[in-house]
Amino acid sequence: MTRNTLLLDGDLIAYRIAAALETPINWGNGLWTLHCYEDECNKAFVHKVESIKADTGLKEVVVAISSPTNYRKVINPLYKANRKATRRPMCLAPLIDFVKEEYNHVILDTIEADDVMGILATQDPDKYLIVSDDKDMLTIPDARIWKDGEVVHITEQEAYEHFITQALKGDPTDGYYGVKGVGEVTARKLIDKHRGTPWSLWEGVLKAYKGDEEEALLNARMARILTAELWDGDAPILWQPPINNEENATHV
Repeated sequence: MTRNTLLLDGDLIAYRIAAALETPINWGNGLWTLHCYEDECNKAFVHKVESIKADTGLKEVVVAISSPTNYRKVINPLYKANRKATRRPMCLAPLIDFVKEEYNHVILDTIEADDVMGILATQDPDKYLIVSDDKDMLTIPDARIWKDGEVVHITEQEAYEHFITQALKGDPTDGYYGVKGVGEVTARKLIDKHRGTPWSLWEGVLKAYKGDEEEALLNARMARILTAELWDGDAPILWQPPINNEENATHV
């Protein structure tokens, strides 16, 4: 089957547009205000989608949007807690409302747009072409991602190793911090050392966390973008570590 549907991160596109179109106005006498026009944001979103269609040659669009509630915050109250003080762009909420009115979109209870994309893309890998520069998309197995004018295929092994990298180094912008002192380079070295089976990689993660399996598992669950296997139709299924046996050699 030929891929015929674009899978877009509605949150990411809307946030960038709403933030970019806020305009400071100096009224004099020290009075400044910040303005944003909903209509301009709406037109910019439409223009962005049409541009993506033209670049990829695909016409069908599904926009992933985050649920107002988030299961990760239930299992880790610190998840994205560092963002509470960050002001959201003024026109973001009305722009999201516009997207929901005008586009075919998917919102699934308690999960983020990233997870929606992971679930849809793994339910039907031959249907969807992901358009997003979010690094988390690299953890989706068998995904096809539009990057620099071409389709990039993420294999299961590549996706699993990207996921393990995230579990090791964490994501401070999302409020989970991984192993102290481990960044991208160190994480890749650890993966190279323990590459083999999913279990051998997870064993390397446990060693990096100095045997603190609870902390390792919490960080992994923060990093794990949901796939079709991790969604029961109504709620997320928490990721479980691989089992140390030969049967698990190809399961990621």
